[in-house]
Amino acid sequence: PWRPGARNAACPPTQRRPSWTAATWPVSLESGSAACSPAGVRDVDCVVAVDLGATSGRVILATFDGKLELREIHRFSTAAQSTEMGLRLDAMTLFGRIQAGIAHAIAAAPGPVRAVGVDSWAVDYGLLAGDELLDQPYNYRDPRCEDGRRAVLEKISPAELYARTGIQDQPFNTVNQLVHDLASGRLG
Repeated sequence: PWRPGARNAACPPTQRRPSWTAATWPVSLESGSAACSPAGVRDVDCVVAVDLGATSGRVILATFDGKLELREIHRFSTAAQSTEMGLRLDAMTLFGRIQAGIAHAIAAAPGPVRAVGVDSWAVDYGLLAGDELLDQPYNYRDPRCEDGRRAVLEKISPAELYARTGIQDQPFNTVNQLVHDLASGRLG
């Protein structure tokens, strides 16, 4: 039977559902039978990396068979949308683009994909109730961040905030967004 990290084993199941998400993962984390390494063929370790930047995202397939190769498989926009409610991120569209990129990378992989890693800009967030997204997330460039920053600085100095968090004072920091959301009633 297949087990994580096994080499030249029978091909793994083609559908898996990661335990870390409530949504059904539409693609397998393995390449499928056509890409499994047959006995006697040198194995290739494959990893998929998702990099989410402020205006674009990309999916990279990394392969290692004694030599590391990085190949951009998919690139897509992550740009925020200006709405009447502010600068917002279309979370479901972004999720779909990420899933499509992972699917393309898995299809291009010469062997089983051993891991998927995601890196993001890490200051935007979505509010959840259970496993449901309550609203489209605000983008860190939304003007409400400055209002939140002013409210934070009324309660704590930048030096004290830095001493507690180790994070440089920037208008887009998550604490400023959360303080604004709390003051506007969005958190409760």
